[in-house]
Parts: sequence; structure tokens; C-alpha cells
Amino acid sequence: MINTTYRNYYTSSNMGFKSRPLANVELKKPDGTLVKAYFSELNPQKLEDRQTLAIIKKRWKEYNNILCGILLAGEAGKIYAIETAGEKPLEDRLLTLTNISVGGGLYLEVEHLLSSPDSRFSKENSNPNRIEGGGTVMMAMLTKLTSQMGLNAILLNSYEVESESASPFYEKLNMTRLREREIAGCFYSFKGKDKDKFIRKIESEYKLGEINSKYIEEVKDSLL
Repeated sequence: MINTTYRNYYTSSNMGFKSRPLANVELKKPDGTLVKAYFSELNPQKLEDRQTLAIIKKRWKEYNNILCGILLAGEAGKIYAIETAGEKPLEDRLLTLTNISVGGGLYLEVEHLLSSPDSRFSKENSNPNRIEGGGTVMMAMLTKLTSQMGLNAILLNSYEVESESASPFYEKLNMTRLREREIAGCFYSFKGKDKDKFIRKIESEYKLGEINSKYIEEVKDSLL
């Protein structure tokens, strides 16, 4: 259940967006400082969320193709975000975006996964205030969602455009690499007990809140 004190800035009359918080999480700065954040759902059918995603598309322009895929696929599935807490506009707080669908009622498929360029470590971006862990926490929360929905596996697409930087990330999470895609990239997955093992590992490093059971039933009704 969402802590209303923790999340009360969403009731402010100054807020122009309505992203839907699903769980409290915590990220980290490079020095280990904890950062309050949320695992949230965005709805591309809502004007405010479409406007926010349009702004992100301009800001993260080097990833336009992936963002277009998230927007298009989100019409038939779900779009989730990791966003930091605070009173800034949502577009200033989004760290990670993804869209998911359910395949054959058996597995959750992560079709795209993208983190803000400002949150990625590089020689050009060694900012000590950089917020880390958005991608890792997103994968952990999606894996929790997979288990709570009663699905056997979580499957992730790694496209060629992402492969240079993304594949080592998935391998660092100890995801199992599956067959090569016919077009580009490959698949990674967690299934069975590996899902629980991964969740426990990330919970030892970051705070992962619980997703409300009522939401689980809602998402099962819409996707299964």
C-alpha cells in the first residue's frame, strides 16, 4: 500500500500530471545516499502523460526509436516508470521507462527498457549527484509483478540498437541469455526460482515496495 505521507505531493493542486504510483522504492547516489522514488504506471491515453512522454522524447532524442516503440506498444500493454520523489514536473523526475505485455498468458515480456542519459555513468557523466539503480530497480519490480501475476517467466528483448550498452547490463543481473532474435539482438529471461533469487538479491541492495494486490488483479484482467 502506498504511504500517503510519502506520496502526498501528488495531491498538490499545482501538479499537472497524474502518473499512477504503485510502490515506494529507493535508489542511490554514487556516494551511497538513498533517494526516494516510485515505481509508477503511465497511461498514454491521458493527455498529461502523453505530454510528459513527448517532452521526454525530445530530451532523450538519441533514443527516439526506442521511445517511439514504448509509446506505440503502450497502447496495447502497460508503460511503467521509475520516478524520483519531489515537486518538480514529472519529466524532470523520470529516470527509467519501459513497456510490457503478456505472452500467451505464460510470461511477462519487457519490450523496451530505457534509462535517462543523465543517469548513465560514463567518462562524460561522472556527476556525484547522478542517481543510480533505475534500470536495476525497474527490472526487480517487473520481476515482482511477474511473480504476483502468477506468470512463470519474465522475458526481455535486447535489440541491436541497445545491444552495445544494454547486453552487459542484463548479463550483470544474471539473466539467462536465450536464442538470438531473427531481426536483431537477443532475449534474456528469469524464470522459476531464478525470479525469486533475483528479487532477494536486489532487495539486499535497494528498497523495493510491495505492489497492491488490487492492482495485480486489475492488470491481470487487462492483460491476461
